[in-house]
Amino acid sequence: SWTTIRSRCILDNFCQTFGDKVSGSILSSSEEDDGTNTLIKPEALWELRRGTRITDNELQNALHIAQNWSNSANEKLFSKYDICALPTSQVWPFNIQERWPKVINKCQMETYHQWMEVVVPVTLAGLPCVTIPAGFDKERGLCMGLQLFGPRGSDSKLLSIAQAYHRVANWSSNTPTDIISIGA
Repeated sequence: SWTTIRSRCILDNFCQTFGDKVSGSILSSSEEDDGTNTLIKPEALWELRRGTRITDNELQNALHIAQNWSNSANEKLFSKYDICALPTSQVWPFNIQERWPKVINKCQMETYHQWMEVVVPVTLAGLPCVTIPAGFDKERGLCMGLQLFGPRGSDSKLLSIAQAYHRVANWSSNTPTDIISIGA
């Protein structure tokens, strides 16, 4: 349901922001990315075009699934745990020249946003979340994050935990000194 909601919302926001004339012009261009559309990157165009194929009924079904997941997370998950944690990504930061990771652990990524699906459960449930640093990769010294999330209404608690962690971990003074440039 996440990809349905995402594509349709991106399309709706795009059309509202840029109007029907601009939106229609961009969306009516060739389905094949021949590299001539310099106004919008191929992944965004793919997302927008996908959004045009989603019916109101499909969107409503996806929203219903998301609401059920949200209710389940609040009722079941947080009846057992105060807060939970997940990584912020399935991969370490990748080279800036790479548009998105095409393969992770020998698994082909079918879409440009599949590499970051680990954030979907929290986002889909509409739960409060804060991201904190979790560590650095050995090769380039780039940071990976950890998302802490909790039940609805736990925003202040999560921010307090993140602030306490920040005070103890002091990540800003522990950044590796030999970080290679982001574009390397």
